[in-house]
Amino acid sequence: MDPERLTGFVYPVKKNGVPVRGRFQLWVDLPPEPAFAKDGSPVLDAKGRQKQRYPKTTKVVEATGKKSAERLLEAWIAELEAHRTIDPERLRVAELLDRWLEATRGEMRVASRSPRRTAARWRLRR
Repeated sequence: MDPERLTGFVYPVKKNGVPVRGRFQLWVDLPPEPAFAKDGSPVLDAKGRQKQRYPKTTKVVEATGKKSAERLLEAWIAELEAHRTIDPERLRVAELLDRWLEATRGEMRVASRSPRRTAARWRLRR
């Protein structure tokens, strides 16, 4: 088994303690990352080493059985590894934030112009 490969498991979704038919929860263990306190300083253990965080990400899917849910898990792991182990949903949010920052920078540059010219320029950029 490759130590750099992501791992995960499939778990049936339960409602009131009873498994729901056709719904499974996929869990993926992301690589460990250093832990930091709220003030930004590293969290140290008793021996003075920096502690690690072991994040997990989950996703609920509909599948006909456990084997098909495991196939979906493998496909999701492959997608996460293709995106350098970044969740695709987080990646989309980051892209939206980048676009928003670019747009606000553009508005700040043309703030001295009339609102109509700014709106026209905004439409051209899209």
